[in-house]
Amino acid sequence: MKNYYLLTAALVAMCGLAAQRSSAASEKEFAKVINVAGRQRMLSQKMAAEFLLMKLGIAAEDNKKKMDADISTFDKSLASLSNGDGEAGIPAPPNEQISRQFAQVKLLWGSYVRALQSAGTSSVADIATLGDPILRESDKAVTMYEFAAEEAGIKKTGAVVNIAGRQRMLSQKMTKETCLIALGENKSEALSNLKSTRQLFETSHNALLKGSKELGIPATTQPEIKKQMAEVDGFWKQFNVLISEIITSGDSNAFKTAKIAELSQNLLTAMDKAVTLYAESGKPAAKS
Repeated sequence: MKNYYLLTAALVAMCGLAAQRSSAASEKEFAKVINVAGRQRMLSQKMAAEFLLMKLGIAAEDNKKKMDADISTFDKSLASLSNGDGEAGIPAPPNEQISRQFAQVKLLWGSYVRALQSAGTSSVADIATLGDPILRESDKAVTMYEFAAEEAGIKKTGAVVNIAGRQRMLSQKMTKETCLIALGENKSEALSNLKSTRQLFETSHNALLKGSKELGIPATTQPEIKKQMAEVDGFWKQFNVLISEIITSGDSNAFKTAKIAELSQNLLTAMDKAVTLYAESGKPAAKS
């Protein structure tokens, strides 16, 4: 789990070769599709968190409505990403490998959505087990698009939108892991995952604010984005206090989990606005 987001050498090689056949998508189109594909990662975790919050008896009716809406969004977005959607500004996959990757996500999605919609009979373990492969395969699709963008000469936007978009997912993943701890579902693994997820969010957050050569991310300089990231920073500090308490104590309860769910929504909303600004801020790369 700790390294699900890391790229394998085989995947790098495959994307490099496949991108040679990529369509001439613009930087704006690449940013848009990386944003939407990255949002799928977040939804995979948000749906799981909402399911688990229902199991905990926390705002069950409200979380059921949110989960149903997220299922619909994921399903529609998967269709748009798989086939292209001119009205939404999403081009069709630029190569066969990306197209096959979305087909793989679709195969996994069928089992996951059935489990989510069977809240009365599906177990906590079912959701924890079925959600992780969706996350991994959706993450691979985003990485493939990032490499396709690099091959097209668009090096900065893809990496920034990918990392910023991943922050949305990590906020929901931490909420899911907190729920698992509160439910007593494999607590030691959930706690270990929570520590790793928290560290990745913090490292990525600092990279977005200050820049990171290692991650290929320039420091945030545009005033509108800086202002939005300052808002994200405020919500992250509040959220991090509670997450740190759970990591220190090794346990959670319904009250703490409900508060984390509330704060995670604030963090997600603020980060989603930042991702949109990052996606819309890029200019066409200069050609050598």
